[in-house]
Amino acid sequence: MDRLNITCSLCWLTLLSKLPHWSLAKAVPELVSEENTRSPAGSALLNLALKMNPVVAQPGYGARGATASSWQTDVFDCCDDLGVCLCGTFFPLCLSCQIASDMDECCLCGGSVAMRTLYRTRYGIPGSICDDYLCLMCCPNCTLCQLKRDIDKRRAMNAF
Repeated sequence: MDRLNITCSLCWLTLLSKLPHWSLAKAVPELVSEENTRSPAGSALLNLALKMNPVVAQPGYGARGATASSWQTDVFDCCDDLGVCLCGTFFPLCLSCQIASDMDECCLCGGSVAMRTLYRTRYGIPGSICDDYLCLMCCPNCTLCQLKRDIDKRRAMNAF
C-alpha cells in the first residue's frame, strides 16, 4: 500500500470509528486481507485501526455523573411560591442575581440560557439549549421563577 492509500484509509477509519457499530473487516476488507497484513505499512495500519476506541457516550457532569431527573415544578406553576412569583414579576433582575448567587455564578448570568442549561445538565433534567432559549424568550419571568423554585425545592430536599 502506498502512502496515499494509507492516508485515505486512515481518514475513512477515523470517520467510520465514529459510528456506534462498525466492523473493520466489513468496512475496509482490503485492510484485513492476508496480503496487506504481511506488508509493514498494512500491518501498521491494521494495528492502528484495531487500537481505535471510539467514544459512544458523552461523560456526565462532575465526578458522580448526571442522573435522570425532571423539573420540580412546571414553568407556569408560578403560584406555588408566591414570594418567588412576586419577585420574578416586579424585580426580575434581583431574582436573576439570587439564582446566580445560589449557583455560585456571576450575577449577570442568572437569567441567561447558559445558566438554565447549566442547571438542567447538572441535575440531568431532559431538554435542549433550544428549549431553554425558547422558554426564556417567550416567558422570561415564569422561567426565572421556575428555576428559583426548583433550586429552593432541591435545597429543601438536601439535593442542591
